[in-house]
Amino acid sequence: LYNLLFTTKIQKKMKRYIVVSDTERERLVRVYKVNARTVYNALTYSSDKGRGFTDTAKRIREDALRHGGIIMNGDCVEMETLHFHDKTIVQVFPADREIRISGDKARLYKQGKLIKEIETPLIAELEKLQDEIRPHLRDYTNVQRL
Repeated sequence: LYNLLFTTKIQKKMKRYIVVSDTERERLVRVYKVNARTVYNALTYSSDKGRGFTDTAKRIREDALRHGGIIMNGDCVEMETLHFHDKTIVQVFPADREIRISGDKARLYKQGKLIKEIETPLIAELEKLQDEIRPHLRDYTNVQRL
């Protein structure tokens, strides 16, 4: 049976990150008196100049987990959709992209930076945002046997 197992490059290099609601992200910025990029670096364990491993980053991660953050291990192949108590919906994609739906807005982010925002999103508009992400996704059709 072990010969039937498959592996991809992404499984060999697991990425760990924490997903939080928009309300929680704003709270972390306010409580720790840092900017949104600092919170992003902390939640994604950013290795960029060690920014995700400072004492503040560690405290931000601990606080986020205590307040409903969800720790993710590995990169999702397609998409992971998470629903939070404050009615925020987060769709996590590979290649550090995510769509956040909160209130009457949908926002597309790349590495924590806002790329696009849509007011009062409809399903068709959300699908267009997802289509914008597709060209940046890895090709998982080339799977190798162990």
